[in-house]
Amino acid sequence: MLEVMRRVVWLTAALLGLSVVLVVGNTIRLDILNRRAEIEVMKLVGATDRFARRPFLYSGVWYGLGGGLAAVALVAGAVAALAQPLEHLASLYEVSFAWRA
Repeated sequence: MLEVMRRVVWLTAALLGLSVVLVVGNTIRLDILNRRAEIEVMKLVGATDRFARRPFLYSGVWYGLGGGLAAVALVAGAVAALAQPLEHLASLYEVSFAWRA
């Protein structure tokens, strides 16, 4: 039973990771489409491809950092919320319980 749950968790984590990559990629693609006129003007005045890509790379970095910090905060909150009930459950079965990273 434990092995089944472990595989379910890994499968869920993989699917959530894939969905995050797809959502961020789609968001950046839509941002590029919305700024198409701005990019064309930059190209007309001599901007390089690297210069035109830079704002999108920066926004991708900020999206990634923000999402990572939000995930860390959510996990820390979940651990804090579940610590006492799990310790109580472990004490009912007379099992020592310790969090592992």
